[in-house]
Amino acid sequence: MAKIAFVQDIWSEYLGVMYLSAVLKKAGHECCAILGKDDEIIKRLQDINPDVIAFSSMTLQHEWVCEMAKKIRKKDISSKILIGGPHTTFFPEDMINKKGVDAICIGEGEDAILEYVNAIANGTDETQIKNLWIKKNGKIFKNEMRPLVEELDSIPFPDRKLYMEFPYFKKKQFTVFITSRGCPYRCSFCFNHAFQKAMQGKGRFVRFRNPDKVIEEIKQAHKICPIKTVMFIDSTFNLNKKWMIEFLRKYKEEIDLPFSCNVRADLVDEDVVKAIANTGNCVNIRFAIETGDEKLRNELLQKQITDDQIMKAVALFKKYKVPLVVFNMFGLPGETLEQAWKTIKMNRKINPLVTSNYVFAPLPGLEITDLALSRGYMTKNDLEKLSRSPYKIHRSVLKQKQIKEVENLQKFSVLAVRFPWMTPLIKVLIKLPRSKIFDMVYNFTQVIEWRRWMNVSYGRLIMEILKNYSKFG
Repeated sequence: MAKIAFVQDIWSEYLGVMYLSAVLKKAGHECCAILGKDDEIIKRLQDINPDVIAFSSMTLQHEWVCEMAKKIRKKDISSKILIGGPHTTFFPEDMINKKGVDAICIGEGEDAILEYVNAIANGTDETQIKNLWIKKNGKIFKNEMRPLVEELDSIPFPDRKLYMEFPYFKKKQFTVFITSRGCPYRCSFCFNHAFQKAMQGKGRFVRFRNPDKVIEEIKQAHKICPIKTVMFIDSTFNLNKKWMIEFLRKYKEEIDLPFSCNVRADLVDEDVVKAIANTGNCVNIRFAIETGDEKLRNELLQKQITDDQIMKAVALFKKYKVPLVVFNMFGLPGETLEQAWKTIKMNRKINPLVTSNYVFAPLPGLEITDLALSRGYMTKNDLEKLSRSPYKIHRSVLKQKQIKEVENLQKFSVLAVRFPWMTPLIKVLIKLPRSKIFDMVYNFTQVIEWRRWMNVSYGRLIMEILKNYSKFG
């Protein structure tokens, strides 16, 4: 038996980590999650002395992950350090060469981490495990990718007890679930197109779970920690209409819990909306407009959704009284101020329960980022800023005409949507230099919007934001 410590700096339940923990525990290994400040994490690692320390790294966290690996080694903690996650999958050469890192996982990790931990526990060779790159004795062993997990129901349910030692998670507002893996669309700003390319020839990319198994998982999770809201995090919950309608029928019969899910507007029809509404438990539907400019949405972002499809979907949801949460981006490559105002105007027309507005982040490895680089809107050095404040949330790294005005408009976007009469004032304010005061306006107004979405007290919501603010501020 081996001890595995999953370490993270974000106070959030990582669904992928819970899946890995479930696989390892089923095989008899011991797992724990460690969160907190850097020195608290180090102290805990010294106390428990795990065999493997595992990190899941997104691009915005990868610098912290790499720094923690260095700090761990400086404290003479000899545990193996394994890093997985999206950033590692797309930048393996960079991550495997970081100081202190012993192994990285590319792609899906359940089978790979189990083989790795078994090898560490048994003292056998770990250098030939598919999906892993291993650094050992001055050499790097770059193993090939294994096929994707064909049968998702063969994976144990996520280990929901992993985070329960922290009182913070017992008061969570929603519990995350996923009913499928993979997305067939190739939006230029999403990691899915890059992951599809990496996994070509490794099996079916889009896979669905058995509806009965998802229902069973929700029931089991509710017993471990009472669920306030079920949050389905599939990128497109209505991707398979037949599956979705069957699942929602069973959900209505067996689960009496509020839920929220993501949909694509072009896949919405009356049958889909009726199935959602008939459950009587949908607190909101989430979907992304991205931009109110149809040309940008479909030519630049490759979203392939028209204004007409969006408004028809909105009309159906309003007909059946299903609240909407809408996501938007500002500061797209080449976006003009006029185009950014179209996003405001479309949100006004939709009048969603929540408008959620972000500065576009050109993450490494994406098609849209390559385009921004090729057009001179940014340099490769600018990519390094994305994991640092204020670029994590408040500032754009792009250098293009009107970017300051568009960036400032994003700060006043909630006010612009909710109070159209403020438009003349906002048009004056966005011409001013960037300001921390503008950032505060955005933070305050967006918190009010998110409170509607999460149906939580302002005190709880502010506490959750502050707990992670140093990571994303």
